Amino acid sequence: MNTIAENLTITVNTLLYIIGKLGGTGDFHKVFKILYFADQKPLVRYGSAITDDRYIAMS
Repeated sequence: MNTIAENLTITVNTLLYIIGKLGGTGDFHKVFKILYFADQKPLVRYGSAITDDRYIAMS
């Protein structure tokens, strides 16, 4: 289990990677939607997500 600082570092680096792949542009919704879908594959395959974050349904 990672510490809070390690989780924050992993999440920030993952977000920076996604933004870099988008060419440095992308709105908040698009970036986090990509992160959400990117977390699904390792969760199914390895049993843990990339970022170890929790997702909450918003209505």
